[in-house]
Amino acid sequence: MSIEIIIPIICAAVAAAITLLAAWRWQGDRYLCDTCRFNDPESCLKVERPQAIICKAYRSVDEQH
Repeated sequence: MSIEIIIPIICAAVAAAITLLAAWRWQGDRYLCDTCRFNDPESCLKVERPQAIICKAYRSVDEQH
């Protein structure tokens, strides 16, 4: 196969992988704080609160301690 065929195939595969990853991580139209165990002003001082859609400190209210 020539390089003119390989490069578009690689680009399409990368684009598909990024799309699938974004779809898998998508939370929908809800904010993480709605289901976060730290969703109160004293436990969470993040500036994104209460509209965070990405948070490394997120813990679900359903998770065990």
